[in-house]
Amino acid sequence: MVVLILLSVPLVVIPAILTLIMAATLQPLVRFLVRHGQSHAMATAVAVGGATAAIVAVLVLALVNLVDDVVVVGQTVMQGAGSVDQDAGGHLGLAHDAVRMEHRRPGGYRALPDR
Repeated sequence: MVVLILLSVPLVVIPAILTLIMAATLQPLVRFLVRHGQSHAMATAVAVGGATAAIVAVLVLALVNLVDDVVVVGQTVMQGAGSVDQDAGGHLGLAHDAVRMEHRRPGGYRALPDR
């Protein structure tokens, strides 16, 4: 339902809504900084810059955690493919070999060694 609503809304409306939410969220910080001697422009710049830095930091931490989990996910996929191949009596060797392929460079692939 939410996805259907988001797909039917024009592309320009979503950033506008996010901007309004960000402005309403940062307004108390801007007011606080203006009350304590900052100009309105400086207070706004500090609030937006700080919010942007916080968002970037959260995204970087999330990406670092995802990259750390890639190895574990790859090992789990390999174990699952091996298990399915073994349960099928070795008849799915081609599918197992396809899962074992690792992208080396844009022009080719090389098979991972069996463990």
